[in-house]
Amino acid sequence: MMGTREKDKRIHVKRVKSAAFTLIEIVIVMFLVTVLFLVLSLLVAKGQSHYHTGSALASLQAQSRRAVDEVAREVRETGEDVLFDAKGFPLVDGVTYHTVILRRNAGYLGGIVWGEMIAYTFRYAQNELADGVDNDNDGLVDEGEIVRMEVSQDRAEAILVAWEAQSGGLSDDSGDDDDKDDLTEADLLLSLLAAEMPLVVICENLEKQGLSFVRHGQQNEVKVLISVAVEDIDENRRRLKVSADTMVTPRNLAESSILGG
Repeated sequence: MMGTREKDKRIHVKRVKSAAFTLIEIVIVMFLVTVLFLVLSLLVAKGQSHYHTGSALASLQAQSRRAVDEVAREVRETGEDVLFDAKGFPLVDGVTYHTVILRRNAGYLGGIVWGEMIAYTFRYAQNELADGVDNDNDGLVDEGEIVRMEVSQDRAEAILVAWEAQSGGLSDDSGDDDDKDDLTEADLLLSLLAAEMPLVVICENLEKQGLSFVRHGQQNEVKVLISVAVEDIDENRRRLKVSADTMVTPRNLAESSILGG
């Protein structure tokens, strides 16, 4: 009888020891599960961060590409001889411009008849100054936008008559590379054009001077490199920058001056 009791006692002690060891295992497993959960949470958060950044970059890429395509379409349809800078001078090879003014082909009557006058230019955003400071508190510094202007053929001819009358004292300082956008430089042709029609914004959040045109003349063929650089702040407060560019050739032969019509 005593032997049976001692045996039962040993079995009971063994069971207690087994139960205590299992509890330790549970604690260890819970700890490991917690660590795993934290690691997975960090991975998910990082994945979401990359997703939002990727989405923002894709949106910027689409925005810059649309802007480049719109400008390129009209530059392609103009002529070398009616492609000018903000002051009304022809583009010079290798010089970077932030404004281009052109005439649309309105048809043929013993030669090309130039129609509407169109301008694309860079302008600093509202409440933003060219001072290296985030004046509008949106996280971007010196950002701007592309604005488009268009006047009818009749108004274009009147503007060009005024330009001819006032441009005698102008010099072609195309090489200047200041930090002002052309609309604040009182550039004659652009100013005359801007006084006629309201400005239409076609692309926002450009980086500083983020619209540029560079003329390249090669073997009697003129090409224009058009570039647009945009920027934004994503949900993680990171600054994103994307650019798009294209090279176009004006299709119409250079057979008329800016006054041509």
